[in-house]
Amino acid sequence: MKYLTKEVCRLLPKKADESFEERYSKMTAEEQNAAFAEMVKRVRKAGNEYTYYYCMIAGNLPDHIKQNYGFHDRTVLSAQADGKDFVLTLSPDEDQPFNEVRYIDAEVLENEDIAGCVWVYDEVNISPDGTPEYHALLEGGRDDYRYLTVKAKNIEFI
Repeated sequence: MKYLTKEVCRLLPKKADESFEERYSKMTAEEQNAAFAEMVKRVRKAGNEYTYYYCMIAGNLPDHIKQNYGFHDRTVLSAQADGKDFVLTLSPDEDQPFNEVRYIDAEVLENEDIAGCVWVYDEVNISPDGTPEYHALLEGGRDDYRYLTVKAKNIEFI
């Protein structure tokens, strides 16, 4: 990920996250407020920078990818190579009529065992050779962020 990095993600609080609570329970109220303000500042900065970047590259992306790429709160049921393609099977979602995402002629740059993880955030970047790179942050459990990065010429939503 180029913008919402692992370092920034580790600052994010989670629901019922004991380790987050333990971490901040050792701080004074002033330290907690400062830590929270820093986290908010860094996450907003990353989001704003990515939004600006995405607006610059959006014209280079096919409409079907701009309309469909983004699977927030969907669970990855499987993630596997299929010849030159890389295929994700996702949990059903009433807002997206497809359960399979096929990265065409794919090069998997990072895959941290994402089967069973929940999709949290994604970014699309253009690599130096002009091929889109699809980055995803997934959550595998408390304080367990995982990444997927796939470089692919196209994506099919099935």
